[in-house]
Amino acid sequence: MTKNFLPFFLLIFLVIVWGSAFSAIKIILTFVPPLWIMFSRIALGSTILLLWFFYKKRTIPSSKEFWIWSFIIGFLGFTLPFSIIAWGQQYIPSSLTAILMGINPILTLILSYFLIKDEKITSSKSLGIILGFIGLVLLISLNELETININ
Repeated sequence: MTKNFLPFFLLIFLVIVWGSAFSAIKIILTFVPPLWIMFSRIALGSTILLLWFFYKKRTIPSSKEFWIWSFIIGFLGFTLPFSIIAWGQQYIPSSLTAILMGINPILTLILSYFLIKDEKITSSKSLGIILGFIGLVLLISLNELETININ
């Protein structure tokens, strides 16, 4: 019973942590500049990964090619987006940021079908796309209602 509940619990935990990140960034922006927020997020994630490597008794690759690709992926996948997110949140509500970020997994799944030769969209993936899209529509609708009431 516990093993069956663990994935569900971890998913709920991920939703809470990931969803609250945008609200936390909005609050922190009143005290800290956007680039420091980006640096802190990356430093925290790197520290956790490093501790995980030590816990698993794994070594970090030392090849030049690995580090070149790591810096490229790190910049394009983390540094640049985290900077833009924190910078943009100075001007828009955190709820809108979360909604805009919510489209990324849906687009990734759809684009993978067209860009990866062996990727197939199954019925469960289609259901995920539909549910994700419905969720975003609901969030956008709720955000619009909130904006209307505030204004």
